Amino acid sequence: MSCSKISADIAHQCLDKLATGIKNTLVLINIEDLDKLSCTFDANNKMICTNLALVSASPALRGFKLEGFNFSNEHDTALVKRKFVDGWEHNMLFRIFDNTPEVKKWINEAAGSRFVIVYENNYSNDNAATAGTTVYEIAGYKYGLEITEATRNAQDEESMGGWVLKAACDEVNKEPYMPYTYFVGGTLALTKAAFEGLYD
Repeated sequence: MSCSKISADIAHQCLDKLATGIKNTLVLINIEDLDKLSCTFDANNKMICTNLALVSASPALRGFKLEGFNFSNEHDTALVKRKFVDGWEHNMLFRIFDNTPEVKKWINEAAGSRFVIVYENNYSNDNAATAGTTVYEIAGYKYGLEITEATRNAQDEESMGGWVLKAACDEVNKEPYMPYTYFVGGTLALTKAAFEGLYD
């Protein structure tokens, strides 16, 4: 017995052209800092997260901004077929164009952490009935992502000797769904404000 059935058509649309890539700002949130009992999802579409809440603490918990440069962040998602329970692989590649002691400390901390990543796609469905629902997404919501690769090639001319890191699901625990859409308050403007509020 299957767990779901196709329930809608998908029509080709010509107004909003697809765009590759994601923007430079990523927000990393420690998985244990998410208050999942207070996070909310759209009643009609479980793939839309309408509120990403953090655990109450003093001082207040927050996400951590990681800025790339010139679209240096990369994301991909893939279905992982298994005999009994399928999953989704979430991968995020990001580059850090520095090698200070502070950067090394950050990488060392990240390598021992699990976190979700909230990011902004370049593609926006501006002409849809509800505009802006394609812009923000959340990777690693269920189990968190971990650093699976961290390399620095001092001779690399593209990064000029910077760091290249990959965050992904662990080998066993794949995410149950593709990255969630993050859409707050029914508008792109409110979602943008919520996104920026995660780290401000």
